Amino acid sequence: MYAENVETTKLLIEAGAEIEARDEKQWTPLVYAVNAGDVDRVRYLLGCGANPAILICFDQRMIPIRQMVEIRVDDLVTAVEQNGRSDLQPELERMRAIREILLENESRS
Repeated sequence: MYAENVETTKLLIEAGAEIEARDEKQWTPLVYAVNAGDVDRVRYLLGCGANPAILICFDQRMIPIRQMVEIRVDDLVTAVEQNGRSDLQPELERMRAIREILLENESRS
């Protein structure tokens, strides 16, 4: 199940789409939402029971989704703080928010 926004995600889930469905890359809807930096979609999927501790293939290795987020946050911090890419600040804030959401949900699991 792939959706570009929370509204489409809701429609697909309500229609019976599998929340843990994997595609050819073995990514689930939660992985796509995290990768897109879509905080609302991440919250919605986790609220519907998506696994916050899922392992994914990233850079040709299996890692927890939170580790993918950590890599993205580190890369964005470098870009913003060391390379002056202030245009990436909103993405950095979204990824930090997603990191916190994932941590909260992992602790509940």
